Amino acid sequence: MKVLQQFPIKSVLVTGCNRGIGLELIKYFAEQNKEKNDQPVKVISSSIGLSSELNDLLSEHIFHVELNVTDTKSVSAAVQKVSDIVGNDGLNLLINNAAIMHDDKGVLDCSDQAMKETFDVNVTGPLSVRNFQIKSIHYHFSMKVLQKFLIKSVLVTGANRGIGLELVRYFVEQNKQHHEQPVKVISCSRRLSPELEDMLSEHVYHVGLEVTDNMSVQAAVKIVSDIVGADGLNLLINNAAIMQHGKGVLGCSDQEMKETLTVNVIGPHSVVNNFHPLLKLAAECNSDTPLSCARAAVFNISSELGSIQNTKNSFTTAYRVSKAALNMLTKCQASDFIKDGIICLSVHPGWVRTDLGGPRAPLSTKESVEDIMHMITHCTEEHNGMYVRKNLVSEPY
Repeated sequence: MKVLQQFPIKSVLVTGCNRGIGLELIKYFAEQNKEKNDQPVKVISSSIGLSSELNDLLSEHIFHVELNVTDTKSVSAAVQKVSDIVGNDGLNLLINNAAIMHDDKGVLDCSDQAMKETFDVNVTGPLSVRNFQIKSIHYHFSMKVLQKFLIKSVLVTGANRGIGLELVRYFVEQNKQHHEQPVKVISCSRRLSPELEDMLSEHVYHVGLEVTDNMSVQAAVKIVSDIVGADGLNLLINNAAIMQHGKGVLGCSDQEMKETLTVNVIGPHSVVNNFHPLLKLAAECNSDTPLSCARAAVFNISSELGSIQNTKNSFTTAYRVSKAALNMLTKCQASDFIKDGIICLSVHPGWVRTDLGGPRAPLSTKESVEDIMHMITHCTEEHNGMYVRKNLVSEPY
């Protein structure tokens, strides 16, 4: 329930509120309203009849609506009353709590009537309550909502162009839409491009960072620590990378291999290790939140070219090797950091029209970032250590 306190929930409706869990939920929200009297939640209790305990809780912001979930007329009437209460803001959260249970009877002792009554209340009832979707009353309480509102800070490397720049642009737009809870967006790159500079604002920062220079990384950690403060860093996106085109094994020099591995593997390794304390701090601050980007996460931007199983040629050998190594690094990070509440994923962003991807690539940076953000807002503990592409589909190693 601590998680709920951090959401801009304006209204909640609970069925079956006369007693038990439903009554306790109303009590909880009543207490929250006392603590946060500047932003009270409209708490709508619903039940057949009104118990004395529930009646005692009713107040300016706590309402009761008569509701029999098995009676469509009763549901329709309740929808109208709730619509009047919530107005144009709609209904944020609907908790279907009303239920019945007959005495513990086995199959042979369970009558048809008992089965019918139980299904009417416990299954058909919640289905009927779907009517609360009408008249602009919506409810949606998924992991996606959790993560959107609880990410307080994000750091993106390689942010001066391409996918990195588009990621920063995405979070800037999100801040405009959710200005009451802006995300601290920390862009990192060696240089500050004009496009990135134009986006800097009160909540959008730039920190100079050369991922191959440990002193630069450590200096960046100090600056970022001052920015995020006691909340720590929720999300780190390792996007900085290089690729030299068109060289197979024999055409790939030792120097090219060394430079590519330094930027694409050792760089993310150094960045994550140095920022680990801030990620761990965020995970501790959100210990009641499920493992996700809402708590603490590392997204390593990989490539399908790093798939050993799918390799059919040696084109861009050094880049392929570096991304395969990054996938293994992600797996190792995931294994070590899960105990600290941090999840780690390796992500193929698609073939994107950037300086690295080239002009023939089918995806724009905006399309790629939309896919990445879907993964960010939907990943959970089960995805920890995975190598994934669009819609969190597993990519073969």
